[in-house]
Amino acid sequence: MPPDHSQSDSAADLKAGHIAVLRESANDWETAAWISDSSGNRIWLNQAWSDLSGRDPSQEIQDGWTAGLDPRDKASCQQRFRQSFETGVSFVIEHLLFDAHGNCKRISNHVVPLVSGEGPALYFGTSVVLGPKEEERSPSRGDPDFEREMIESAIEFAIFTISHERKVVSWSAGAERIFGYEEHEILGCAFDVLFTPEDRAAGIPGQELIVAAREGRSSDERWHLRKDGSRFYASGAVSPVRGSTPQKFVKIARDLTSRKLIEDALGEADRRKNEFIATLAHELRNPLAPIRTGIELLSRQETPDAVRERVLGIMESQMNTMVHLVDDLLEISRITQGKIQLKHDRVNLGDVIHSAVAACLNAPDHNDREIPVDAPEESVWVNGDAVRLEQCVVNLLLNALKFTPRDGRIEVTLHTDEDSAEIIVADSGVGLQPEELEAVFDMFTQGAGSRGGLGIGLAVVKSLAEMHGGSVSAASPGPGLGSKFSMKIPRAANTPPAEAPPGGQIQYPLSVSGTILVVDDNVDAAELLKTMLEAHGMIVRTAADGISAVSAAFELRPRFCICDIGLPGIDGYEVARRVSEQCPDTVFIAVSGWGGEEDRARSREAGFAHHLVKPVKLSELWPLLAHEEPGGLP
Repeated sequence: MPPDHSQSDSAADLKAGHIAVLRESANDWETAAWISDSSGNRIWLNQAWSDLSGRDPSQEIQDGWTAGLDPRDKASCQQRFRQSFETGVSFVIEHLLFDAHGNCKRISNHVVPLVSGEGPALYFGTSVVLGPKEEERSPSRGDPDFEREMIESAIEFAIFTISHERKVVSWSAGAERIFGYEEHEILGCAFDVLFTPEDRAAGIPGQELIVAAREGRSSDERWHLRKDGSRFYASGAVSPVRGSTPQKFVKIARDLTSRKLIEDALGEADRRKNEFIATLAHELRNPLAPIRTGIELLSRQETPDAVRERVLGIMESQMNTMVHLVDDLLEISRITQGKIQLKHDRVNLGDVIHSAVAACLNAPDHNDREIPVDAPEESVWVNGDAVRLEQCVVNLLLNALKFTPRDGRIEVTLHTDEDSAEIIVADSGVGLQPEELEAVFDMFTQGAGSRGGLGIGLAVVKSLAEMHGGSVSAASPGPGLGSKFSMKIPRAANTPPAEAPPGGQIQYPLSVSGTILVVDDNVDAAELLKTMLEAHGMIVRTAADGISAVSAAFELRPRFCICDIGLPGIDGYEVARRVSEQCPDTVFIAVSGWGGEEDRARSREAGFAHHLVKPVKLSELWPLLAHEEPGGLP
């Protein structure tokens, strides 16, 4: 049985590889089959051998099979096997064997070496019981029919012989299966046709035979051609046929395309991962630099008020950039894990677009640029999640802002037809190469003209658009000629939803009766939130771990508990459960870095009335305090 030749194969690799292949093809044979090492120890036996010997396979492993030999013949039989193994060629050995019932059988063993890079490492054998007539016609080393049967059974391998003129002389069933040529089509042809054009130009076919003739073996892994012109990756080895005149060679090849594609995919994934980590570090440092500079300016008393106001605006913009990066990371994680659940409602796409344009005003790349919107005056309704749809448009706009010069043009257009609505974000920026038009939506992929970014914003758009039953595409005349990104969403019936009752306006400052307990193991974050709330006249206490929070709540019986989830000791969920039992009037507001649907469901179950995701703006927190406060919002 031919092996998977590879110069890097160890004996252990050969054992594992050959046993796996031989089990597939020989386990169900009616002929007894086995594999041994070069000392004659059996490392695998099929069921037919067990039927022949009458013993359990576990009893036959290693030298257990010799239990059936006549004690007087045991040493000589083992010696004959070892001597035959040393020749490194196929051979036939006969001996007597007593089965488990004491019946004596004459066994003929036909043995084929499985060659590694350093010579035979394993041997594959078949054993048959000889009757009076069978002894006269037992297969010998030169029996061409038996050799052909052995070769034809190895369908996992392409086995063929080559003349010194590089012509194909013989062709196995495995070779037909792998290369696609039938025997009558390939015999007499130069085996060069099996190589790729670039390998033929480099003289690889001839080099294989030269090396095999000089060194006794030539092996490699490379791409080959099938009859239909398709390529596949194979491990192959060429060896000279001993005693052949003129010289012949035998080549054994195995299709490793699946393994190669997996290896290449893993290598590409690893490359992207490393590139992504480096880009993430770069993208996070970018906004941190102006934030640090801003802190230093604000700490100086001599800094003018006008400069302070400008610095605060820059710091807020850079912080928003960091928040957007983190949100994209969390979003793509939730998408890949299938944890996003859309909140379907009737949504006016015109409102979504105008809201998205407004959300990009503070983007670092905005630079006070105008972003005109061309949309129908009438409402364009779709069934979808307004927040997610706005996120898609924001990501498309941020992408355009990043890759369009300050004096360039960016515009948003909303087209409709009977069945769908199409949002187009067009720019006059760096454009895209033809091969980038689809790849740009892959995760962690960036265009050739990339100026940073994590390469996940467009992947989020693609996933969310498809979750809405839509699609996204890119178009570009070429590098430097701008690009267009289009998102199509199915339309809904053109009927507006029922008007929601108008909500009251929150009046600032808001006075909250009772104490607010802020719980966060990030002491700086807790102190800053305390300072901000106290500046609006509220009474605030803090706690830095779960046990302290429970004790403080029992003592203070706070009106609100603004609580982190990940805490030392006991987590925020347990804090809410314990405190709610003793303080049923306390309103719990979760403030956490985790904001998925599962996280929100767990917080609701634990007793939290609201769940906010860090970093939290006062404008997000204030309505909750007003709504839950007696006499606050209805």
